[in-house]
Amino acid sequence: MKTVKKIKLIFVILIISFVVFQSSHAQSSQTSARSRWFREARVGMIIHWGLYSIPAGIWNGKQIPYYGEWIKDRASISNADYSKLATQFNPEKFNADEWIKMASDAGMKYFCFVTKHHDGFCLWDTKENNDWNVIDATPFKRDIVKELGDACRKKGMIYALYYSTGLDWHYPSTNWKAYKPYYFGQLKELLTNYGKIGYLWFDGEWTPQWNDSEAVELYNYVRALDPDIITNNPKKKSSSTYGDFGLDEENYSPPDSALRSGLWERDRLVQFNTWGYKSWAKWKKSVDLIRDMIDAASLSMNFCINIGPMADGSFPPEAKAILKDFGGWLKVNGEAIYNTTGNVKNMKINCEGRITKSELANSIWYVHVFNWPTNDSSVTITTYEPITNVTVLDPRISIKKPVIKRNDGVTTIMIYKPKTSNSIATVIKLQSKNSK
Repeated sequence: MKTVKKIKLIFVILIISFVVFQSSHAQSSQTSARSRWFREARVGMIIHWGLYSIPAGIWNGKQIPYYGEWIKDRASISNADYSKLATQFNPEKFNADEWIKMASDAGMKYFCFVTKHHDGFCLWDTKENNDWNVIDATPFKRDIVKELGDACRKKGMIYALYYSTGLDWHYPSTNWKAYKPYYFGQLKELLTNYGKIGYLWFDGEWTPQWNDSEAVELYNYVRALDPDIITNNPKKKSSSTYGDFGLDEENYSPPDSALRSGLWERDRLVQFNTWGYKSWAKWKKSVDLIRDMIDAASLSMNFCINIGPMADGSFPPEAKAILKDFGGWLKVNGEAIYNTTGNVKNMKINCEGRITKSELANSIWYVHVFNWPTNDSSVTITTYEPITNVTVLDPRISIKKPVIKRNDGVTTIMIYKPKTSNSIATVIKLQSKNSK
């Protein structure tokens, strides 16, 4: 009996130690120097583009449901037929500098590129295969990963990469013993030949061949190649308890309780139900996407908008319009998103909106008003903070002098609806007498 009790005690201690380790790991990632750029940036862009952009969601005249980048799987396309797409890949309108300029003009602070999706096709000059990459298999014969990296550095943009680790339909990842050294070799290429990489986004962890030990080995391998890099959780994307940040992917959002600790990135699509471009998919509204970004910031999360360029290398007009709206709003209101934190507990508002707090200065908050109250047309803010100054970030919006009262340690601020307001979000800046 003593032996059994001793084993049980050891087991409990191991479980507790594991939980403590996971918690401290998430906390260290949240405060480490490695992740500082990520926490400050708040807004980024990810690009899904490749051979799957050519059919653009249509195969043999039929609209194929699900994500555009999954068309090989969902349309049951043979390797022979899918390989023919490589001979058609010649994006004459691709210009890396133009892509990064559009991202920068839209207010993005980092840029993530999908180097290899589940179809296994490599958009760089890999030496790990000689028949399934942009140099050897297409008439384009240009290293896209390199060109985008160079463009990012010229623009001062953080460059990040996506790589499908657990799933590859071309060099079957089901043959794990042969596939593993192949993908390790490719990651080494990406992290040693293309300059400094901000983060790696891993995918495919749901496959049968993937497990926690593989994830740990992968994370340690990558960190050995670049001790400064951060990655999403290679064990489970929708968790921040391992790796450096978790992903709140569209259609695969984690429970709200999971978002209370660790670093997070919210990834959202501009077309409904697809990452890769689909010619027939509907487009989202800018107002909904920008408010989604604001909501993410109010939860201390990053926001990464996905763009699926067309086969010729150009951004769809609808995507350009959305990015223009992002740029316009962030140019005026960016200080309420960049270098901010969320989860503000000591402030309440009586309208549909969100609250963020500056990380650059003490005692500065931002109230993002989505819709003004219809009953009395005024926003009421209550807080324990001794607010003394209230302004609107947009100089084109004028408000009457707010009514500020403080009784029994509670500040009440009444702001009357201005004649004109921002249809996406009007940002009100609050400063206390302690602000610097």
